[in-house]
Amino acid sequence: MASAADHIFIGSVINVEMIDSEGRQIDDLNVMTGPGSKNLIRLQVKVEKVLVSSGKNVPNTLYIPLDPFLHFSLGQIKEAESHHSNSRLFFLKGAEFLPIKTGVFARNLSDKKEAIRIYRATHK
Repeated sequence: MASAADHIFIGSVINVEMIDSEGRQIDDLNVMTGPGSKNLIRLQVKVEKVLVSSGKNVPNTLYIPLDPFLHFSLGQIKEAESHHSNSRLFFLKGAEFLPIKTGVFARNLSDKKEAIRIYRATHK
């Protein structure tokens, strides 16, 4: 993941939200995403420490979209994220800070040294 990343940072998920195609908040925990749905689940992530970034400014809070084609309810993702109280490494790309690969963009902090080594080896 580090070789494809433009940004690697330590952060924690502080909220999970769902929006519709017009950006309106959806609060119903049973509403789903998936093919045919225009809903999007996003993780609100507090950036705790930027390790590397190709950008000039990394926002303090990022909204990272999950794969809209997977069948998830807002409640499922809120429940899953409630078990991740620890900070994690996040790997994002581009000026929009998007996942480097749909659905794959976070790792345990124990992978920090290896992630930085790979990033430096591939971003010369």
